[in-house]
Amino acid sequence: SSGEANFSHEITSLEATERWACEKIRLAEAIVELADIEMAISKEAKSSCCISGRNVHELKKADIFEARSNVELARAKKTLAEAMVLRAETTERLHCVRMKHAQNESDQ
Repeated sequence: SSGEANFSHEITSLEATERWACEKIRLAEAIVELADIEMAISKEAKSSCCISGRNVHELKKADIFEARSNVELARAKKTLAEAMVLRAETTERLHCVRMKHAQNESDQ
């Protein structure tokens, strides 16, 4: 029936979105991990500038690197959070569609 085809299409679409969201989460987690490493490197670079008494120019470069690393980390965390929201919303929608279909099946 047409209703069955629509249900099947919606389920297939939601399952694909859910898989995509899971993959996006996996990739975003890796990006957050890399951004954390970059942040640690930037802090170490800044610290070594201070310890070695390097000139102000080197310290400013280290400050810029640290600031950029901070921005990248924030972006990575935002992407991760958005992917997690997408997955949660899609999983919920999938559950609702399946429940509705099960209800329709039992009503027939």
